[in-house]
Amino acid sequence: MVFDNGTPVCAGFMYRTNSKAVWCDWIVSNFEYKNRQGRKEAIELLINTIADLAQELDNSFVYALIKNKPLINSYIKAGFVEASSYTTEMIKKI
Repeated sequence: MVFDNGTPVCAGFMYRTNSKAVWCDWIVSNFEYKNRQGRKEAIELLINTIADLAQELDNSFVYALIKNKPLINSYIKAGFVEASSYTTEMIKKI
């Protein structure tokens, strides 16, 4: 979860597996938080933090299955690549 001066901005989950891959999912943001740039930065921080944690835990890939274009752009900025087009599967080799 990412906060801005005590206000929750966004949260997400990292699911670990018995392989070298983790799944990043359920990224949600606070509807009442109106700072668009702050929300974008918080989501990017969250995605990068999940990827960093996955790497610290000796994983090789982070996987995400998403449809939301602004969220897809945040993943791309974090170094993920698109794998399909119906829903966008994001993966990052770490």
